[in-house]
Amino acid sequence: MCKARIFTHFLSFLMSGFYKILANKALDESLMGALKFAKTA
Repeated sequence: MCKARIFTHFLSFLMSGFYKILANKALDESLMGALKFAKTA
């Protein structure tokens, strides 16, 4: 029971970090796209 709780806690922590990295990547790409669009416009 205790091991499973620690594992699920660790898993959720891992997932939140993964989603943060994904969000940062998406943000960077959209920012770069906006900059390119601003330069061409």
